[in-house]
Amino acid sequence: MKSLPPVVAQALESLNSISADRPQGFGFAEFSTDELAAIFSIAQIHQFSKSEILVSNQETTSDLYFVLQGQLKIEIPVPNGETKDFLLTPGTVVGEQSFLDEEPRSATVVAETSCLIASFDAGSFRELTRMHPDVALRIIRQLSRILSRRLRRLDLFDAAELARESERKRLAEELHDETMANLTGITMELGLLKFNQGLDSNALGDIDSVTNKLKETNLRLRQIVQGIYPAELVNSGLISALTSHLESLTNRSIINPTELKISLLAEGFGDERLPTNTETDIYRVVQQAIANAIEHAEASTIKIHLKWSNEECRFTIEDDGRGM
Repeated sequence: MKSLPPVVAQALESLNSISADRPQGFGFAEFSTDELAAIFSIAQIHQFSKSEILVSNQETTSDLYFVLQGQLKIEIPVPNGETKDFLLTPGTVVGEQSFLDEEPRSATVVAETSCLIASFDAGSFRELTRMHPDVALRIIRQLSRILSRRLRRLDLFDAAELARESERKRLAEELHDETMANLTGITMELGLLKFNQGLDSNALGDIDSVTNKLKETNLRLRQIVQGIYPAELVNSGLISALTSHLESLTNRSIINPTELKISLLAEGFGDERLPTNTETDIYRVVQQAIANAIEHAEASTIKIHLKWSNEECRFTIEDDGRGM
């Protein structure tokens, strides 16, 4: 009769209190000692150091990982160039999506602390299926449940992101329709006030000074609104919004050693627009990439290439800035 490796037995003993009802939890308690011995007899046991990468995004591997000790960090890329990070604790599983569908990895997995991990490849699991079909079926059921709950959790994050985008749009409209209109009205009233013949030269000078400051504030506010949620993105689409954004950057005083030149080449964009969410995502990615090139790489030339076909939208961003 097979027995559990001592290091695994010790780890599982500390996991007895973990419930399979947890969204990320794997129900080890559902299996008998003999069944667990059969499962872990086909596993590879690994020790990972802090910050060591288990899986890279878009890898074509399909191994399944059980976290026995330590914590893992899941880094899921999002459109703005950043990541959504999640922590997995002992008693959880990772890699179930690629294990089940054999598609490339959709996230990067990094050891947040030193970890004890058990991994299973497809060949080993097929052997377990042949020898213990009931055990393999129960594992698949648990993996399907975990994947379903995780996807539901990501849907909630997406819904929150859409809500934030809606709030950006509302704020931009409020600033444009109310605050900027009020500033313009005050500027006009000050202009009319100058014709009051009872004012001395000092008062007229103060009016000119305040008027200029209001104009500068109005211009800066217009740039802020453009950054929060450009009206062109709603009214005219992605290319128009990007063109307007690039023009505002080249016309604006930017802290950069040299003159800034930005070019945009768009192919395949006709009258039909991309889905709203896709346009917004691409706009945010390009906007952030340009900001990074200017602020960190000190680029003087930035080239953006967008190509839309019936199947996909591809884009590249190149700059002559210094490497990171």
